[in-house]
Amino acid sequence: MELNYLNASGKSAVTGNPPLKEILNAIQAFEQNLEEHQEIALKLGGFGQSLTMFAEEIQCINDNMILFKGVSPHGEACTLIQHISQVNFILAAVPKSRDAETARRIKFMI
Repeated sequence: MELNYLNASGKSAVTGNPPLKEILNAIQAFEQNLEEHQEIALKLGGFGQSLTMFAEEIQCINDNMILFKGVSPHGEACTLIQHISQVNFILAAVPKSRDAETARRIKFMI
């Protein structure tokens, strides 16, 4: 499905950046295929460590930076800022938190 990402002025936020549009489309398509009891987790690797993050919001900054906001499995607030050329993560379907009534879904702030 082709998605249209608009900024606050109603103009396309990713027209000039096909890689960014593809990343956002892939994330949204993955999330749309989750079951009710599943939510999306980002598996991040780097600096000799790995981290799981439950993304709750994704923002695009100046067509070349992506900001991921969410929480760790321990409930700690997390923010990942990456240049579009450095984006590298695994999308994973995981069971929703036992404490949550409904599974988390990502809010896109373009």
